[in-house]
Amino acid sequence: HDPHARLAELFHPGDEIEVKITKIDERGKIWLSRKALISDPWQDARNEHPQGSRHSGKVTRVEKFGVFVEIAPGIDGLIHVSDLTLKKIDHPEELVKVGDDIDVIVHQFDLRSHKISLHPAPPPEQANEAPQKVTKGGVVKVEVVRGEAAGVVVRLLGVTGRGARGFIPAGQTGTPRGTDLRKKFPPGQQLDVKVLDIDPRRGEP
Repeated sequence: HDPHARLAELFHPGDEIEVKITKIDERGKIWLSRKALISDPWQDARNEHPQGSRHSGKVTRVEKFGVFVEIAPGIDGLIHVSDLTLKKIDHPEELVKVGDDIDVIVHQFDLRSHKISLHPAPPPEQANEAPQKVTKGGVVKVEVVRGEAAGVVVRLLGVTGRGARGFIPAGQTGTPRGTDLRKKFPPGQQLDVKVLDIDPRRGEP
């Protein structure tokens, strides 16, 4: 089932293996399959790693676009760089390296293309936050990350990945023009806010 398997390392002349006859063609050629007798690890992984489940994994590769994490033998998922942290970084190597242990949440599982999208799991102090559905026009609870001249950067409680990164424009803070938003909205303050829009490209509210 592994398209990257090195067959010369798995099979050696003289080995005895069980195979299934899949067909015999008009020339008498017998077509055999070993794969047909082995459970697909990806099929098993879908059952054992449903969307929203939390798992411990190990970083196997770090690229500029994201981090690959092995969550089961032969099963790697990807944390996109946009989902890795609320902070702006130039490269994932600023946060993780190959061999690091990391807790992750399964965001999406695509069995057909053998792709798993992962998010970093919330730290212990955020683990009990109730999940929130983020929709345009909906009301959500957020926590202030920092105030800036242009507005307030917030984290949506109970949300993982890039969808947890929100922004309240200065004009939507309900404060007079010229207010120092860094003092008005200290880090850690919780607010109820309305979702005005969701960035279609970045997925951020």
